[in-house]
Amino acid sequence: MERVTFPSEAVQAVMRQSYVRRLLDLDKDRSSSELFKPEAIPVSIVLDASGREVDRKVGFIAPDEFAAWLRECLSH
Repeated sequence: MERVTFPSEAVQAVMRQSYVRRLLDLDKDRSSSELFKPEAIPVSIVLDASGREVDRKVGFIAPDEFAAWLRECLSH
């Protein structure tokens, strides 16, 4: 994700418009791990402005699919 998906211009365009990205190391940050309860790593989680979970995806996500997912999450 770090080398392929996040640097993609399609993903960056959506992120710049509407998102604040946070990268958490759930192996080191136990409180975040307890809060988000990941089923597997990597996990991408979209939260709304009040901190409620909108959606999550586990595993690698190709750039175009990730950008489309982010746009879809905006409509929730």
